[in-house]
Amino acid sequence: MKENQTTNFLNDIIIFLNNINKLNDDIYNEYKLNFLDTFACLIEGKKNIKSKNVYNAYNLKEREKSKLNILSASGFAVYFGTAIHSLDFDDYEIAGTTHPSGPLISAISAMSLARKIKFKNFIDAYILGYQTLTLLGLKLAYDHYASGWHSTSTIGSLSAAISCSYLLEGNECNFDNSLSIASSMSAGMKKQFGSDVKALHCGLAAKAGIEAAALANNGVNGNHEFLDGKYGMLSMYNANKDIKNNSIDPITPAILTNPTFRKPWPSCSYTHRSIMAAKYIYENYQYNLNDIKKIEITIPEPYFRVSHFLKPTKEQEARFSLPYCVSKTLIEGNIYPNSFDLNSFKGSKTEKLIKLTKVIPYKTSKGLNDMCPKSPDMVKVTLQNNQTIEKQIKNVLGGSVLPMHKEEVIEKFLSCGGSKEQLNYLLNLSFEDNFSISKLISV
Repeated sequence: MKENQTTNFLNDIIIFLNNINKLNDDIYNEYKLNFLDTFACLIEGKKNIKSKNVYNAYNLKEREKSKLNILSASGFAVYFGTAIHSLDFDDYEIAGTTHPSGPLISAISAMSLARKIKFKNFIDAYILGYQTLTLLGLKLAYDHYASGWHSTSTIGSLSAAISCSYLLEGNECNFDNSLSIASSMSAGMKKQFGSDVKALHCGLAAKAGIEAAALANNGVNGNHEFLDGKYGMLSMYNANKDIKNNSIDPITPAILTNPTFRKPWPSCSYTHRSIMAAKYIYENYQYNLNDIKKIEITIPEPYFRVSHFLKPTKEQEARFSLPYCVSKTLIEGNIYPNSFDLNSFKGSKTEKLIKLTKVIPYKTSKGLNDMCPKSPDMVKVTLQNNQTIEKQIKNVLGGSVLPMHKEEVIEKFLSCGGSKEQLNYLLNLSFEDNFSISKLISV
């Protein structure tokens, strides 16, 4: 008899939930760093025009906070998620190739506008969502993302649904139905990368999570084998076929086996190893920009499919442009939140270097994972005298080998416009405190 993947998936979630109070302070502190990192992205991202457009589209200014219910708060989830993801500065993980914290924290924060949520419940809801996201990500694996789906939108919807269902004090049946309902809301294609909709995916996933949980909590039933069969989610969403090998001990916190990668730069993660290489060259070699004859960027072909904009024409494309990010770094030595303003791009040093840049994608072995150190990036600069300068990078900054620690996340928070008062609020929240998103952002 064929194994029922839906049942196994749900059982693993329930087993973890039943053991969630056994988590130690070190685990909680690691997850708390994700909060600090994500709220940094929210504070900076709310200034972006994409976020402002969503805020106006949902008429959030006119919403009376005292009269919000769970469903009417979902518009704020779209706003928070779009803001968090608008600069592509938010964290990511490898199992499902998602930006995990964006949909989860957006959904939970929006729910906190409609009901009081103790910080212990807030963080446990997030941890449960992260566990769900990892479990589903392992089943779908990189095959899902590589086939064209934006996993933040697809997997994110289901993980947010579990977080919200937990906050609604759902039972196992509610969890099952919220997941099933969310599976019919999960969508989002990588075709949208380079447009405003990419950031919107994060907000829509958060919204789907709230709505799926609320519907399930009010008695709406879904198919109880939504992952299985020819027309189930695993088959339709091009899951890894060898899913039996993709699992974790259900009691183990996912962050230990699937750590969060925090971003030092607000651009596509597939530009980051090349940025590192360019930064190394800038810091360790003397060169004149006028002496550069050509620049070559070598990258795995599946990663280049995402960061494929060779001549960006707008901010969203520049964040997914290897030539842009490398050229900017070779000129300025780093990438900053305001590095993607293209208003003065025409005729700039960056444009001139981009014209000298060639991306060389290479084929990889079957079974490639996300940000695989066995498939490195390399930047090679050739000068007019034919001298070459090159640097290869295997492990990305912010990842499991080269993580961003608490001090660096605090620095990121402050550089994104977070105040010391907001920082102290997040750092000093106790489990018994009610979480207030209004302490961090005006709603």
